[in-house]
Amino acid sequence: MQQDPQTRQTYPLLLSIPGIGPKTALTLLTEYGPELLRANPKQLTRYAGLEPILFESGSSVRKRTRISKQGNWRLRRALYMAALVGVRWNPILKTFYERKLQQGLAKKSALVAAMRKLLHLVYGVLLHQQPFNPKHETPT
Repeated sequence: MQQDPQTRQTYPLLLSIPGIGPKTALTLLTEYGPELLRANPKQLTRYAGLEPILFESGSSVRKRTRISKQGNWRLRRALYMAALVGVRWNPILKTFYERKLQQGLAKKSALVAAMRKLLHLVYGVLLHQQPFNPKHETPT
């Protein structure tokens, strides 16, 4: 990590996001590699296997949606723990998680949505090369 200047610059930016610790930051950097900066958030969540999958068969069989198991299990594991911490200490993730619970989502489904949101936050921080700012206003 110390030999690559891009990784050396990216690591502290990841640590600035509440919920992402040293292990999660290293997991993101090693599993995504240089693609972390080149991919868009949809590609990042798809690679981690966090997109919801509908289970339907004709008009009679409908099961609950679940996350895809086709992604990288190391990323899912790291993001799960980061999201657990994030919904407690990250103000953006906390309000997002509570809003999903009020919409009627199950706790685990809301946590998976928070995992996706966390990846979007990672993408935004790395795109703008600025530390995480919870009071940053997004243009509407």
